[in-house]
Amino acid sequence: MPLAACHALPETAIPSLRSCGLYPRKKKTLIEIYWGTPLSLVTSPEGDVQKFGTIEKARHWLHRKWPVSDDARQRALETIEAAMDCMAPVGEARKAFMMAAKTAGFLPVVASQTVA
Repeated sequence: MPLAACHALPETAIPSLRSCGLYPRKKKTLIEIYWGTPLSLVTSPEGDVQKFGTIEKARHWLHRKWPVSDDARQRALETIEAAMDCMAPVGEARKAFMMAAKTAGFLPVVASQTVA
């Protein structure tokens, strides 16, 4: 709602200050956890490649886009979440993720392949 519209309303009809833009929004700061060199995986039979540069993206994929629900996926999720809470080494989370990728049929991109 435009600022002028807020002032034109009767006092009993004034919407919240936030909707008028008078109350500043809080900014959210997201911290990404570095987990080493990004991993590039072929994620489809068509050759689609996904680059996993953060532990957050790996977690998102495991939660939302993983093609199988097996023990390796569950272990990867648990290890990644523990690493995000500083309760496990990030390297262990990365290893668990790669094992889950292997059981899901995702192949690592070799150096001669190009990443889109």
